[in-house]
Amino acid sequence: MTDLKPKVSVVILTKNTPLMLFKRCIHSLYSQTINEIEIIVFDMNEPSSTFKEALKSDRSDPIYYGITFFEMTDDNEFVISKNRMLHNFHGEYLTFISSQDIMPPKRLELAIEELESHRDRSVVCTNYILQANNILDASNYQISSHGFAYLAQLIFHKDCFKLIGSFDEYLVSHVDDELFLRLQRMKQIVDFPVEEAAIRVNGNFYSDYSSVNGAIGCRQLYIKYKSYYEKNKKAKKALYLLTAEHYKDAGLFFRFIQFYTMAIFTKT
Repeated sequence: MTDLKPKVSVVILTKNTPLMLFKRCIHSLYSQTINEIEIIVFDMNEPSSTFKEALKSDRSDPIYYGITFFEMTDDNEFVISKNRMLHNFHGEYLTFISSQDIMPPKRLELAIEELESHRDRSVVCTNYILQANNILDASNYQISSHGFAYLAQLIFHKDCFKLIGSFDEYLVSHVDDELFLRLQRMKQIVDFPVEEAAIRVNGNFYSDYSSVNGAIGCRQLYIKYKSYYEKNKKAKKALYLLTAEHYKDAGLFFRFIQFYTMAIFTKT
């Protein structure tokens, strides 16, 4: 986005993301009130990866100009890509975003201003990104942005990882939670909360059947915010029940029984 040394590097992590959502994510970065942004895409090491498909469909689209592209390792694990990124970004600050999300326009400017006013800290944590998930039509189910941790809430100063080390590649699915614990233990986080935000997703781009859409949307929520649901069993049980009802309405009774049983055995 700029030929100057970037103020912040934004890493887009993508895996089988529909092209329309991927482009919305990129456009949201171009809409930031900070111009000095380096955009880096980490995609799967496959011929039909999201970024490769984007270039095939419209290589002349100017939104792809200046984007740095990296492929994941053969195992396609995001945690390994995150550590690789620590040696390949050029900004004073670093943040990650899922290709299914979009950033509110002032998110980077406000968060960095907050961090620069606390020189004794190296990370700012904000739920501001969660106010604008990259979706089509919202489902009738939502969770609150407060009360759980998500990597994309964090903006790191470039020197942060010299202090806390890298992501623990052996943890894989729990790597983000462990990083939060390290940051909190070393008192490196500045909290920058905004008003409570509703998070909604659904799957309208996957199926023509609305009930199946609802079920897929619920499953997306669980996958994306698994750490929240594992800590909040009441919300997890409610999500399973809603998923089961959607599958029942769609006539997919095997899936209905599967998720209803999961709900029954979820202790609250």
